[in-house]
Amino acid sequence: MTTTRARSAPKRQRVINELKCYLGSNECPANGRLPSEMEMAKKFGVTRRTLRLALNELENSNMIERIHGKGTFKIGGGNNLRLIYFLLPCADWSIIGLGNVASTGKLLQGLMEACARMDCRLVTLPFSPTNDPEDIDWDVMKMIEPGSMVFVSDIWYRKCFLYLAERQCRVAFLHTQNFDIPFPLDDVEKPIFTKWLQLRKDTEFETGTATEALLNCGCRKPALAATYLTDVTNMRLPGYQKALEKAGIAEQNTVWHIPADFPSEDFIKKLRQFYNRTAFDSLIIDIVTGFEPDYRYSLNKSMNLPEHIKIITLHEYEFNSRLYPIVPAMNYDFRKIGSDAVNMLLAETSKPVIKHYQPRIVNTEVLTSQVLISS
Repeated sequence: MTTTRARSAPKRQRVINELKCYLGSNECPANGRLPSEMEMAKKFGVTRRTLRLALNELENSNMIERIHGKGTFKIGGGNNLRLIYFLLPCADWSIIGLGNVASTGKLLQGLMEACARMDCRLVTLPFSPTNDPEDIDWDVMKMIEPGSMVFVSDIWYRKCFLYLAERQCRVAFLHTQNFDIPFPLDDVEKPIFTKWLQLRKDTEFETGTATEALLNCGCRKPALAATYLTDVTNMRLPGYQKALEKAGIAEQNTVWHIPADFPSEDFIKKLRQFYNRTAFDSLIIDIVTGFEPDYRYSLNKSMNLPEHIKIITLHEYEFNSRLYPIVPAMNYDFRKIGSDAVNMLLAETSKPVIKHYQPRIVNTEVLTSQVLISS
């Protein structure tokens, strides 16, 4: 008598089915990183060769990603905790404007390095097609799944804050504001970002340190020309004023409040008018987006200012080290800020955290090497 037995499904297919169930279950690690091949082979009762064949099928189906030296990771399916979204102003952020390009690049580098160490992925998203905070690319923003981790590098992105809150995103927010000071425009967003992880650049220390550096090298009439000076929560102006007061020097109307959207074609003319009106002997300046110096000459000549004017920029631009003489700048450790942001996002805490950062002056030797000529 001959008996027949129903053939069992091949082990590989069985493991594929069990792996699919595992990926969709709560048993799968929250960070998306799967156990080692040896551990999974033991878990599913197969050889490592059979397991690898099953993993090949899942990889071809874009359900997992295997990275040499890192491990095997789940793709999609709500696996937001291993992705960190980083908002950039637009797709051409590194080309269309001068402002903050160097600092954003260093920040991006710090984020990428930290993500590589922490087994997570950084996804950059262009916020606006036109580099306009009012013109949001909502199709891009919809890529941010509910519960995702997001790094926001400026209050410039405030129009999406409510959207991120509604999607219950875990957000690390880099900013320059002191939100302990009431400001009407913050009434809507403040209840949102006060619950976020905050990384604050100390702009009071920034302008205060720059002013003291100019005073220490003989200047007696330093001027401040920058954006957001009328925003009382941005401490640039108080830092400058306190440094002058500490030195016993009156301000003498040496402040130019540059509008955030000031046209670059008017920048040189208005700056010269500011100099003619105040006769400042040194300058702390926030360069207007779109301004490009002539690399054949000094920054002073490019901005139509006398050569004796000592200048410190409030950002480290590409030209700071390319021009001759090189230009001193206030510089934050953006790579550390990026690394801290990743660590804060991945930390298992629901409490709001605030970290403070102070800049240093780079190229300070230029300040002492130039001879001040009294105007």
